[in-house]
Amino acid sequence: MSRHKDENSEATDADEESCPTLGPKAAELHARRLRLTMAQSARASNMAVPGGQFALTSEDGSIRFLLQASAAGLYLERHQQVSPTEQYALCMIFETSELFARWCDSEPIRFEHPVLYSQLRRQGEDMFHAIH
Repeated sequence: MSRHKDENSEATDADEESCPTLGPKAAELHARRLRLTMAQSARASNMAVPGGQFALTSEDGSIRFLLQASAAGLYLERHQQVSPTEQYALCMIFETSELFARWCDSEPIRFEHPVLYSQLRRQGEDMFHAIH
């Protein structure tokens, strides 16, 4: 809320006041809360998106997959949030369901996020069956 400036008072505006900077621990807690909030909304977004794509997100929001069936095979994007400012991205096309299954077997998320792993594997296999 802001007040107009008059002769006896100075203007105060919440936007004009500087926000305190967060220390490293508080910044990490803030980032974790933000990821959890995003993950809660992401659980509802583990679904088909426009363009024939399917998106999957881990419960904590740190890992996201995007799957799309194409004439060349199964297109997969893997995004991993390593820190609040750093993200890894990996894009692949699997020509056969056997190659996709072998990649899934070597993917570390099967231990870290078993529910996401089973969703990824199931959705990928379903998309391969739809292609062929």
